[in-house]
Amino acid sequence: VQIRVTINRPSCYDLRIGSHDPNRGSLAIQFHNFNNPYQF
Repeated sequence: VQIRVTINRPSCYDLRIGSHDPNRGSLAIQFHNFNNPYQF
């Protein structure tokens, strides 16, 4: 499992901190599964 801190990067596994409005900035902490080819 890789832990990435990104801004508004779409992912099935993201825990957003701050605004949940996609039109505003939000910090997302995402847990990516290397076996998932659609993780990025």
